Amino acid sequence: MVDYDRAAVRETVRKGMDDGLSPVQIARLIQEHEAFTPGRAARVSRTENVRSQESGYERRIERARAGGVPIIGHRWLSDPMAARWERRHDLVHGQVAPIGGLFRLPSGVQTQGPGLSGDPGEDIHCRCARSAVLRGR
Repeated sequence: MVDYDRAAVRETVRKGMDDGLSPVQIARLIQEHEAFTPGRAARVSRTENVRSQESGYERRIERARAGGVPIIGHRWLSDPMAARWERRHDLVHGQVAPIGGLFRLPSGVQTQGPGLSGDPGEDIHCRCARSAVLRGR
């Protein structure tokens, strides 16, 4: 994807999420660009949606820790459908990484969280998430 397309897609996803649109509705907006087939638009929408969710998660964790919440790490949560995809993120379900640490995916790729590895084979179609791990839990 060329830089122009990437910037336009990210802006479309951001605006769609700000407006409360679903990934399907955002994909329809992306399809309006001539370079995107319906399937590609849906894939891009889902992938960018996970990245946006992860960005928001990081901001929430930072605010919570600044407010004294004893968060010591992150737990990987796989989408129940993850086993359908070749990369097998279901095998990472429940893995815990400390604050600032990395998760290790079955492929050997290390990442801060879902959709953040920089490896298209790991990030595209990823629908996983993270949850906070509290001290003593």
